[in-house]
Amino acid sequence: MQTEDRGADNPIIETLIYEGGRILDARRRDYGEEAGNGLDRERLSTLLERQHQNVVRDIRLGKYDPPEKRKLFGEGMIRDRGLERMVRDFIEEASAAGTLPPHHRKRSR
Repeated sequence: MQTEDRGADNPIIETLIYEGGRILDARRRDYGEEAGNGLDRERLSTLLERQHQNVVRDIRLGKYDPPEKRKLFGEGMIRDRGLERMVRDFIEEASAAGTLPPHHRKRSR
């Protein structure tokens, strides 16, 4: 893994994730707005280190998914139901399983 600053002309912190010499993925953070507000070298160094450590942590904790394993938001959802129906089904299933948060449960009168 390698994390670097792309420079003042391209204010991006880039972390490349490698396996066997091949780039698997990249995480990028634009710090242009902060640079415009007078970002000093110490703060930039902190941002670089933080991004690098966050990626290391995500990999170690199993929170990193390589691009080929990522699912698009909503992938696998049944599309023949409207949002209202999906929410109602979710609430009914969670209620039956006893996992519905207390503030969503029906109050007895």
